[in-house]
Amino acid sequence: MKIRILFLSVVVIGFVIRIWRIDNIPFIPVTSLWLERLPSVISGVISIILIYGITKKIIKIEYVALLTSFLFSVNAWSIEQGRIPVIISISSLFVLVAIYGYISFKKYSIIRFLSGIIILVAFILYPGIKLISSIRFPISWEKTLPNMFHIFSFDYFFFKNDSFWNGGVRTYGILFISLLPFLIIGLSTIIHKKIIIPGILFVLMLLLFGVIDPNFPETRVFYYLLPFILMIVALGLFKLKKILRPNTFIIFIIPFVLIFTYELSSFLHEYTIHYPIRSREYFMIHKGYD
Repeated sequence: MKIRILFLSVVVIGFVIRIWRIDNIPFIPVTSLWLERLPSVISGVISIILIYGITKKIIKIEYVALLTSFLFSVNAWSIEQGRIPVIISISSLFVLVAIYGYISFKKYSIIRFLSGIIILVAFILYPGIKLISSIRFPISWEKTLPNMFHIFSFDYFFFKNDSFWNGGVRTYGILFISLLPFLIIGLSTIIHKKIIIPGILFVLMLLLFGVIDPNFPETRVFYYLLPFILMIVALGLFKLKKILRPNTFIIFIIPFVLIFTYELSSFLHEYTIHYPIRSREYFMIHKGYD
């Protein structure tokens, strides 16, 4: 019962953050944006629910599943993508639906086959259509290799996510820096698991799609990985809790909770106060909006 209440709270938090002032933030000089942005809001909220279910199936620890869904609900990138009309919000939901179906109905070959088809459709939606229409051959590896190093850079992960729409809040990375220790612990935990091999292949495939995109760094293909990165972070936190004594864990975790709260508050302040002002200035200068 306690878990259900906490999980419901996570879903409500995720919904409120994504729906609040959806007509005005981010700013675009259009009368109403509800219908355009609502699919991304709905996709983001359903993704929170699916991430909980997928994590519970894979990790088999309810608190890790709960923490993963919470981290996704308040993650800067997921909030930003969940409030604008972008195809990655829909296609990533398709991927999560397919993964949940695949791991939940292992005995049913038809469902596993359909899961594969759904993932294929998702990748055709993004980045497939956009990539095919914009890519130029031969591929310039002189530009592609630096792109690869950029994606795996510390700066991209924690301080500067170039894919944020319209240049807004790009001073925030994929993750808050306070989650770094738990990401390291989580990675060390799964390194010997069987899941690591398909995970590496999935990362390499997304990496290839990302670095050859002519619109780089305006590529969102790595968004597909976000739920699984947060799953590793949550697993790392749970692992640390098991290693340390209860009192020691509380003393250790308090500074990180405070830093995380500050980072989240700072992002929400930047996104809801300063970002709309910059967006309005952008349209005034570049689009002639008054």
